[in-house]
Formats: sequence, C-alpha cells, structure tokens
Amino acid sequence: MKKVFTILLMAILLIAGPDKIWGQTNVPALIQTNQVWDISGSPYVISQNTYIDTGVSVKILPGTEVLSQSTVYTLLVGGELQALGTHDSTVHFENLQIELNKDAWSYDSSNGTGALFSYCSFITPGIGKRGIYANSTGVRIENCLFTDIYYAVYAMASGSAIRLEVINCTFNDSTGTSYPIYASSTYIDAVIIGNTFNNFNKGGGFFLTNNSLYMVRNTINGQNRVSIKAVGSNISCNLFKNLRSGVEIQLYAKDTINSCIFIHNTLDSNGSTLTGDGMLTVYKLFNLNNSRFNNNNFLKNSGTNEKVTINGYNPNPASSEPVDMTENYWGSTDSATIETYIKDYSDDINIFGRVDFSGFLNAQDTTCDEDPFVSTCNASYYLAVDTSDIYSLYVIHNSTGITSNTSFHWDFGDGSTSNQKYPTHDYASFGKYNLCLTLYDSAESCSSIYCDSIGIDSAGNLLKRNAFRIIVIDESDVTSIDELNLQNAISIFPNPSNGTINIETQEKGRMEVSVMDLTGRQVYGSTMETFTGQTNSMNLSNLPNGVYLLQFQMGSDNFTKKIVINK
Repeated sequence: MKKVFTILLMAILLIAGPDKIWGQTNVPALIQTNQVWDISGSPYVISQNTYIDTGVSVKILPGTEVLSQSTVYTLLVGGELQALGTHDSTVHFENLQIELNKDAWSYDSSNGTGALFSYCSFITPGIGKRGIYANSTGVRIENCLFTDIYYAVYAMASGSAIRLEVINCTFNDSTGTSYPIYASSTYIDAVIIGNTFNNFNKGGGFFLTNNSLYMVRNTINGQNRVSIKAVGSNISCNLFKNLRSGVEIQLYAKDTINSCIFIHNTLDSNGSTLTGDGMLTVYKLFNLNNSRFNNNNFLKNSGTNEKVTINGYNPNPASSEPVDMTENYWGSTDSATIETYIKDYSDDINIFGRVDFSGFLNAQDTTCDEDPFVSTCNASYYLAVDTSDIYSLYVIHNSTGITSNTSFHWDFGDGSTSNQKYPTHDYASFGKYNLCLTLYDSAESCSSIYCDSIGIDSAGNLLKRNAFRIIVIDESDVTSIDELNLQNAISIFPNPSNGTINIETQEKGRMEVSVMDLTGRQVYGSTMETFTGQTNSMNLSNLPNGVYLLQFQMGSDNFTKKIVINK
C-alpha cells in the first residue's frame, strides 16, 4: 500500500509552541547555554554589550530581528554564531556590532559549523563602527545586505591562517565614508565572489591585505580606491567603475612561486583630475614572478591620460622586467596611442617594469558575459507527515547540484549528527528542534547550508512533547505517492491574485478555511458549505501584498496551499 503524505510548508514551522508568547525577548549580558532564536521570540533586544560564552552555540532562524534600540552595542562571540535566513525571510541586525573573537568557531564548510551569516541584513550607523568583525576567526558571509556601515566587514588575524568568504552580498553606502571590506593580515585567505559594492559619493575604500585572494565576478562601483596587497591572487571577471583613485595592486610575493593573475576585468570611468590617478597601478613590493594582466578592458579614464601605471624601485636602471599586459582592449588599436596610456620603464628608468601590450584586442573582451557565476549546489528540504504513522516525520530531500563528490552533514539539533545522505533519526522527546543540512563539494568548490525548525506531537501536530522519528527520503520517492483526497477535490484560482480567491470544490461537506501569514498569525477564517462543482469566493483585498498560507480542514482531511496577493 502506498503511503499518503501531508506536505507541510516550512513557514508553518515558525509557529510558536503552546507555552510561547509572541513578542520581544530581552537578551542577557552573558549567554552560557546553547540557544535557537526564531521569529516567535523576535525581536531579540540587546541592551548592553553581550557575550556568547566559549563553547556555546546560538543559531538565528529566518525572519528574526536582533537589535539594540538606541546605543550601538557589541555582540561578542566566543563560541558559535550562525544567522540562517532564507531568500524570502532574512535575519535582520540593527544597531549592533558583531565581533568574532579568537575563541569563536571558524566556519567549516565540510560540516556547516562555525561562523556563518546567510541571507542577513545589517544596519550599524556611526563613524568607526563595524558590522561584522572577524578577529582571528574564519567566517562565511553569503547573500547579505549591508547598508551605510563604516566597516561593513572587518577582518584581522595573527598567528594562524583564517578564511574569509564573502559571496553574493550587496554593500550600499550613501554616506561617502564606508569601507565595505577591510581585511588586513597576511594570515587571511580571502574569497570574494559575486558581490556588488555601491558607494554613491566615491568615499571610503576597499582594502585587502591577504595571503591569498580569490576575487571573481564582483561589481565595485563608486569607491574611493580599491587597494589589494596579496602574496598570491586571482582577480577575474570584475567590473571596477567610477573609482576616484582607481585600482592599486601591490605584488607581495616574497617567494618565487606566487603571482597575481588579473584577467577578464573591466575598468571604466576610473581616476580623478583631482588625484591624477590612473585606472590601474601595479606596484612591485617583492617579486613579479609570473604575474599577468591579460584580456582586460581599459575603457574611459576620468583622470589623467594614463590608464596603467607601473611603480616600484628598479635596482638596475640599465634593465627592466617585462610586465605581461598582452591581449587587452585599450579603446584604441593604435600602438602609439596605447603607449601614451602607460607609464613604465619607458618613461622613467627608475621604474622596475616595462609593459608588453602586444596582441591588443580590437573589441572588448566578453568572456565573463558568456559564463556567469552560478552556485553549483543548493541545500534544501521540506517536510511531510505519513498519515498512516503519525509518530514519523518525513524529511523530503530536494537539494540540487549534487554530484558523486558531494558530502552530506545533518545536524539534528539535539546533539546528534549524521553524514549519510538519507539518515533516520529518533528524538527522545517531542518539541522544537533546529534541523540543518550542509552540502560540501570540494571538486566544485561549493558548499551550502539550509536550516529550519521541526517538531511534531503525538497527534501529528507541530511543536508538542514526546518522542518521534524523522526519516530522510529523496523527493523522487514522493512523486508516486497518492495525495490527499481533499487536495484533489479543491482548485484555487487565480494565484497570484489581486485579492479575490476562487475555490472550486468537488466534494460535499462542511469545510473550515483559514488564511495565515508567514509568521503563523491567522488573518482570515471562514466556514463553507461545499457541493460538487461549486465555486466559492473569498475577498482578501484588505490584506497587504505578500505570501500567505491557505489552510483547509474537512473532517480528518487537511490541505495547505501557498497563495500570493499582488494588487
């Protein structure tokens, strides 16, 4: 006999337990127990500098706000802090500085533990204030929004290497003073991918001093200066636009191996008549090695005529080192004109390098337009209840981008974990647990984490007390399972709707209808007498635009459908 499942939309799982009162949670100065902060206790208000003790874990779930209502305080982390928002329900931080000290857990992509900020928004006003300060702790920051923060992401390290990952984030600054990323230590390995940096007044700057730097597919618009000093770097497919002082790259390799790879970038409208800076300055501190600067687009220069400046002391003025800038687009195909765009040994024998600009392109390089950055894996699951076994909860695994190299790590929220793709786990008691799935694929350079709260009771309802089991299965195993009769007997249209929802039924009876918002609050309720082929209408035009959950109950059958109001 095929099993029958009731699919549970994850937004329902945000509903608080029976003993929880919606509203503000005041956070103590010292946090010494593992905690999960969710929307039912939001906002979490910090009224003094607060410390997450060594070895203590705090996880913040979608839709939760963490804030100080007046003074900017610091949330100091000595244990683990993870803020796990989603695309539709972010975690919001306001008037707070988050400092990860040397005892905090660094992010570990193999199991998803450690400092992680996913789908978060940050507003931290004030000169010198820091949104996230990674002090000798590795951190991953993905899909986040930073607004008007002096140091949005600030990182320092000493003694041992850390990894700083900033991926698919947006940094907006209207103050003209912001430093979106300020990372200063040769103990930092930085990964900066797919971000957008907007400084509307060309103030502040973008400063990276690292051991290694992987900087790919970013848009840097309107900064004062982009300053990069790295032992080894790969800087590819970036757009540098409207920079007052251009891009400065300092070659910091003390060995004979590491180099700078600067390829497929576009530089446009950079420089300033006030500063006299060009678009790109290459400064040799130590060894040039095999550094190369190819297939870039040097477009309009807003400063002097110079587009490229080579700098660095030449110990032997009788000779020079070749700097590989072949196969670039200069906006001209005339060699004499291109020569005027470059300041190097040809202009001053005290400069170490002479640029080789041969093989210049006749048209702009479009390599990066043809190969957009796409994350290759995405962790995901949703829930279903087996109607023939009300003590079991099925986790439907529907992650994408999985390969034979993908590893899996499940954290069940009760201290137990599993590295199986489809584990089964027994909980000792009913209640609310934080279930996290982490994917990691070293071959694809991909990691992804998805978390949400789960829990059922002995009647099959959510968030009660007693023992239960979860069983992880593949989504393909669900497609052949019979759906509930009630679901088959109801048609809902239109969806999205301008506020009027039509419900067509193929079953006679008395049906309870409820509409919930994504916080779990009921915003509409009705009882309908239904007949075969009958259409009933609901007027929800008084509700704000957004996503809602339409719940039906007829006898022992129930069915939930997501609807969108868009007036």
